[in-house]
Amino acid sequence: MKKLDDIDKKIITMITEDWEQGATKIGRELGLSHTAVGSRLKRLKRDLIKVNCNVDIKRLGENSAKNKIFL
Repeated sequence: MKKLDDIDKKIITMITEDWEQGATKIGRELGLSHTAVGSRLKRLKRDLIKVNCNVDIKRLGENSAKNKIFL
């Protein structure tokens, strides 16, 4: 894995705070093109960033929770 530079660290901080923001928004904030940010995100996701999902079973509904039906 390539050593993280300051821009990588800023990208990680930004997506940690709001993981739904796109490369264009991040690029505007950092003064980079969306292509440059996209390349960095791709590398970071491949080498470092792992995404987890937490599901609120109660919100799935009583039947789903009882039968352990997951989407």
